[in-house]
Amino acid sequence: RISLRHYGTTEVSDVGLQVWRGSLVLSELALQMGAELKGKVCLELGSGTGLAGICVARRAARVFVTDIGSEVLENCRLNCEANSEALGIGADTIK
Repeated sequence: RISLRHYGTTEVSDVGLQVWRGSLVLSELALQMGAELKGKVCLELGSGTGLAGICVARRAARVFVTDIGSEVLENCRLNCEANSEALGIGADTIK
């Protein structure tokens, strides 16, 4: 179970605080790709809430999640931290 802090609607400058449909699709794919991601180092550009990166981190060795804007980055960091233990990933897996 993954929990996320996010918003349903935002100003254009804060769209990274929303969960995008593409993130849902990528997250589902990442959870299904066990062997393909195992041991890999992954980079997610425009991570927003961090959902896809969190799902990739379940399988990958390390994931770097990126975005812009201090509020978006702080929210992403909080989401990653909140889900790390539940997903069985170390605190240093997601940067």
